[in-house]
Amino acid sequence: MVCAAGLVGLPTTTAFVSPYPKHSGPIRLDFRSDDITRNPAWRKQEIPTTTTTNPLYQFRRQWEGDDIRWISRMKRRLSSFHSSDASIRWNSIKTWIILCNTAMYIYEVILTILQLKRKYTAYWSSRGAEMVIDSVWGTVQGPLAASLGFSTSAFRTQQTYRAFTSGFIHSSLIHLIINMSVLQRQPRWLETGLGRPLYLSTFLWSIVAGNVMHVLQSASPWDQTICLGASAGISGLYGLMFLCLTRMGSGRGGKNLAQGMAVLLSSGFRLDDVSNAANLGGFLCGIGVGVLAGPRYIKDYSMRRKNSVEYDPAPRDYRQAMGFGISPTSVGRVPLGLIWTVLLAWGLLNPATRAMPLFVWRKLIHPI
Repeated sequence: MVCAAGLVGLPTTTAFVSPYPKHSGPIRLDFRSDDITRNPAWRKQEIPTTTTTNPLYQFRRQWEGDDIRWISRMKRRLSSFHSSDASIRWNSIKTWIILCNTAMYIYEVILTILQLKRKYTAYWSSRGAEMVIDSVWGTVQGPLAASLGFSTSAFRTQQTYRAFTSGFIHSSLIHLIINMSVLQRQPRWLETGLGRPLYLSTFLWSIVAGNVMHVLQSASPWDQTICLGASAGISGLYGLMFLCLTRMGSGRGGKNLAQGMAVLLSSGFRLDDVSNAANLGGFLCGIGVGVLAGPRYIKDYSMRRKNSVEYDPAPRDYRQAMGFGISPTSVGRVPLGLIWTVLLAWGLLNPATRAMPLFVWRKLIHPI
């Protein structure tokens, strides 16, 4: 219609009554996009006003643009608790390891307070607050650390269960915060990319291997120094990460690895009940687990093409660590299930190992 009107010489601006009262009047058919900024009539549109005198509303009306962005950010943050990413975090092994270590420390604090109250009943009324503070801070060693903590002398007296249980007990609040913060900062692809079974297995086996390394480097075979903390298991995860990055041929994540190991090694020099030999043993164990059960990485031509339609099952952060054109194998050299089967069979055939779960449960309920 407009083109026909232009051919016969009719004007390009036509006036008719719009069915909408707000836009009643002449309507320009030769509208241009830059009229919004050039024509003052488009900038002076009517904005519905309100009769309220609330100063908060007037302030929000004045800064409407900034307020809308602020509200949008808050909505996104609140909705993140119900998003799929939040559910993944709650279902992750890393989250449950942190919760388990925190719960064990709270349990240790409660047992320590009760022990001090029974032992120093006469001073509880006047020194009770100081006892509670010392228990929370970790100044006083609690009964759980004495009964489940690892030491060279206890290991040589057939209390081998301490090599596992000591990884979930911490000597102080600072010790717990350092270990859990380092664990939290590790990349998520160690669990989502490599798989939860390999992640959990590396953590548990590295705790035991780290304590064995502490026995090997101990000067005295009857050393009674207590070793506590999950730093050996965390170092094992860094060892697995180091091997995977080496196999990928990627340098991404090396800074995270170096910073995490530096924090763990420095805590071994500054904090009591922390062994750097155990951290080193856990790191080597993580490398060994990666060599046996970790994935290998091969070049994939279909993932290097620019417009490839090949499906990429790797998580986003895992793909960023690997880079394009590299794909992981499904299993390692030795199936992880086979290793667990051999270990469980050996534990069931050994009478002392078979009785360990019940013995540990009794120590948890009735510590020394």
